[in-house]
Amino acid sequence: MSDYYNILASTSAVFGGFSLAFLGVMLSGGVSGRASDWTIRTSTLSATIFTVTGLGWSLAASAAAVSPDSGPAMVTTFKPSHRLLSQLFILGVGLFIA
Repeated sequence: MSDYYNILASTSAVFGGFSLAFLGVMLSGGVSGRASDWTIRTSTLSATIFTVTGLGWSLAASAAAVSPDSGPAMVTTFKPSHRLLSQLFILGVGLFIA
């Protein structure tokens, strides 16, 4: 179970890095306008969301690694946080693509 959360955390970290790199390109490009302002805002928000989801899944992976039971009890323990992190991840992907 902890491997699953590690994969999700790594994916979130990679997407957050892409979003930060894109934000850096937009800020250093010196382009101004309404479209670039929205692009900078959505890139900043998606980078923040990816950072939060990566941190959350990393904490879930470390808790799952030290948990003695890896059965249904652990799944029900992490289900609410996993659902929220998944929804935030999907929102971040949507903002990154927008």
